[in-house]
Amino acid sequence: MLNQKRLGAFVVCVSAASCSTAAHNRPTASILATGGGRDTGGDRATGGNSSGITPASGGPSAGGSGASAAKSGGATGSVGGAGMTSGGTSASGGNGAAMGGAANSTGMGGAQAFGNAPSCAGLPATCGMNGNSDCCGSNLVTGGTFQPVEEDSGSSATVGDFHLDNFEVTVGRFRKFLAAYSQNMIPAGAGKNLNNARDPGWDAAWNTNLPSDSAAFKGLLACTGEAGQLTDSQTWTDAPGANENRPINCVNWFEAEAFCTWDGGRIPTEAEWTYAAAGGSDQRVYPWGPTDPGMNANLAVWGCYFNGTGSCSGVENIGVVGSIPAGNGKWGQSDLAGNVWEWTQDWFVDGFPSPCVNCALLTAPAGGEAPNRTLRSASFNTPASDLYRLKSTNHRNEELPDQRFPYYGLRCARNP
Repeated sequence: MLNQKRLGAFVVCVSAASCSTAAHNRPTASILATGGGRDTGGDRATGGNSSGITPASGGPSAGGSGASAAKSGGATGSVGGAGMTSGGTSASGGNGAAMGGAANSTGMGGAQAFGNAPSCAGLPATCGMNGNSDCCGSNLVTGGTFQPVEEDSGSSATVGDFHLDNFEVTVGRFRKFLAAYSQNMIPAGAGKNLNNARDPGWDAAWNTNLPSDSAAFKGLLACTGEAGQLTDSQTWTDAPGANENRPINCVNWFEAEAFCTWDGGRIPTEAEWTYAAAGGSDQRVYPWGPTDPGMNANLAVWGCYFNGTGSCSGVENIGVVGSIPAGNGKWGQSDLAGNVWEWTQDWFVDGFPSPCVNCALLTAPAGGEAPNRTLRSASFNTPASDLYRLKSTNHRNEELPDQRFPYYGLRCARNP
């Protein structure tokens, strides 16, 4: 195994040909490429590895500067016990996904429109390249076993069936959430992953990490990038406008979890997200297949190529969800590589839990630094020098759960 070192900074493109740096980036040569966090300098010992070592107990409790409560089963969110949980295939209690609605028009097997998802109540089908797809379409991802780490042929993960939304959560859907929003609206225990009996669902202690009311929430959605960069790339507007079908960005982990739980789902585990991007046992290099995306936006929204001007300035670099169907994954999900990074349920450690059977890292790793949550995909401003970030099983990102940036968004999973 090669030593893992921080190699510089998270790269933020300001033009298609040049980039400026902002924070740290930690690609790994032998396990998984990581990056996009915000602490700087120095090497860091790994917090976990592919042989299944779990973090020690004693992580932080909810709140504080970036530290958040772990999903550890107690109402207080205190951390303790083994970090990685494997849920097997048995279902546990808790509320499931908001099922129902007409069959999805994509023709994928087992597709659900989830037409009664609160975020799509009364919302017209205006998503996708042609502007006629259900923004809450959520295709069934048939479970199985795959290799979650490209460069580790011995790595293995198994996930059960689940639904994964076809599109990233849009501004229009998030507007519905804010119309209903209150800080304490999510019931304790809601949003459990029924494939993981150890998932306790929403922790009421996380409420204090949410904005106090919808007005405060809207103010936070006008976020900026690192060191003031990308200040014109937030997608939220207080009044409905041209961005309704772009992905909501500037959302932190707590808000992503709250939205998906309110919407009858949950944010996906890292194993689920990676499985869908890799096409399961197909082991796709990219969600669409083996072909590199090229210095264009033919397969993915990346590199600031989408607006065709060569500039990274402006929200026009962010695509309407589903703009590039040629880049869809095996089960019909769009934008699994690019557009915005997507939060997953797991805490971040270096490496991937093994063995993994419906696993999720629900307990924060102990250590001197505040723990981070994991994000997957890549973003509209991922530069050509970081092409590896678009690969299905070769890139990760980590961030403090209370941080928000224009390149962070979300997608919901739902129980089958």
